[in-house]
Amino acid sequence: MDGMACTCRQTASVRPSVYRPRRPQQTDFYRLVEDNIETFLVQANDPFYTSAPCVPPHAETAMRDFLSCGLPGDGFCRAVCRRCGRTLVISYSCQHRCPCPSCAAKKTAVAGAKLVDDVIPEVPVRMWTLTLPKRLRFFLDKDAKMLDGTGRILAGEVEMFLRRLAGIEDGRCGTVQFIQWGASRDLQRHVHYHQLSTDGVFLVCSDGSVSFQEVRPPTREEVKAVEQRIATRILKLFVRHDHLENSEAEKMKTWEFSGFSLDASVAVEADDRKGLEHLVRYCAKPSFVASNVTYLPDADQVIYRLPKPDPQGRTQIELTPMECLQRIVELIPPPRKNMIRFYSAFAPNCAIRRKVVRYSEQEQLTILPSEEKKKTSRRKANLTWAALIRRVFEVDPLRCPCGGELKIVEFYTDGHECADYLERCGLPIQTADPKPARSPPGFEDYEEPEFEDYVEPDTPDEWYGTDPPFYED
Repeated sequence: MDGMACTCRQTASVRPSVYRPRRPQQTDFYRLVEDNIETFLVQANDPFYTSAPCVPPHAETAMRDFLSCGLPGDGFCRAVCRRCGRTLVISYSCQHRCPCPSCAAKKTAVAGAKLVDDVIPEVPVRMWTLTLPKRLRFFLDKDAKMLDGTGRILAGEVEMFLRRLAGIEDGRCGTVQFIQWGASRDLQRHVHYHQLSTDGVFLVCSDGSVSFQEVRPPTREEVKAVEQRIATRILKLFVRHDHLENSEAEKMKTWEFSGFSLDASVAVEADDRKGLEHLVRYCAKPSFVASNVTYLPDADQVIYRLPKPDPQGRTQIELTPMECLQRIVELIPPPRKNMIRFYSAFAPNCAIRRKVVRYSEQEQLTILPSEEKKKTSRRKANLTWAALIRRVFEVDPLRCPCGGELKIVEFYTDGHECADYLERCGLPIQTADPKPARSPPGFEDYEEPEFEDYVEPDTPDEWYGTDPPFYED
């Protein structure tokens, strides 16, 4: 996607790593959406196929915007090398959390960088994973109070457990909670929680400083006890909001396999910051992997490779294009709903949060009043696009092959201006062009039946608006 060729000579013996813009239209997942999105939307909102629309507006917008993500015909910025004059066209992105794999990867990288650099100090961290019975997952999706209440119960029970291990009643642990909307193993809606909690508690000393008390790893029996307390409180929450009968909740408590599962086997040491960033990215990853999608248009089939074999031993699942798009649409989280939440010492309104996040710097800070805190605090800017690319792919996107630096000089947002510039530079004009909706299978061969002997009945005019006549046998 170069507008001009590099004219200077390489002075170094080894070429530097050069950023290559992605080409989404060459992936199987893009072709799947491009070929079938219009047909899927028509069928999903047609009463003949379903009784109610199954594609919410935010999901339809995300799917359509995905087709324009990374295409220069829908908008781009132009970067020029100061040394050789080489031009690079950088396409705009859709900025959706799903289904775009590129934007989801960038948001995952942002989460990892911000949390590791600005929130989580250099202390041991453990991941707690909670899954709920299938009977309760429906209400997590439909009722925001259930989703928020379950997350608060998980954070509160883990903090109380860490307090008991440390022997400190007023200790505070730092917690970052991730809400996963689905599972990549089968492309099914599966709301569950990933929680990163400090493997210990923070304590405010008499001189105003903060100290950290590390705890030992929990045993299986202790994790099971925490799981039972969480399950009891969650069942009470669902009963209180009339989503579950009291008798049904008591019956679920007696089940040997109740569906509640709590895992705490993954932990990261205090000095392993790279491992912590990978763990954060895992918790914030999208619900499906687009590179595992194989689209076979001739066979009208989609093959999704599973990350690992499922309980049945399958390594892949075969779906029709409509079934695959339906599952992907269900994995798109609703808009304006925060999927990353902070509790206890990491909560925004916690009095010791500034001390905790700067604990690794060993600074003796005092708790400031709220008014003075607002004056001294300053919001940090988000990572730029170039910084994200450098952090994820370890390559500088604004570095020219000649060794010079690329500078962004112009932005294009109008479709006609984008087409004119790309045509002048001899670059392909790539825009989103989804295929039109297809007719149902066999509809092309359907013929209207002919009724040659059919005669329209002669109905009296006075029958209209009145009851039909009654004939006695």
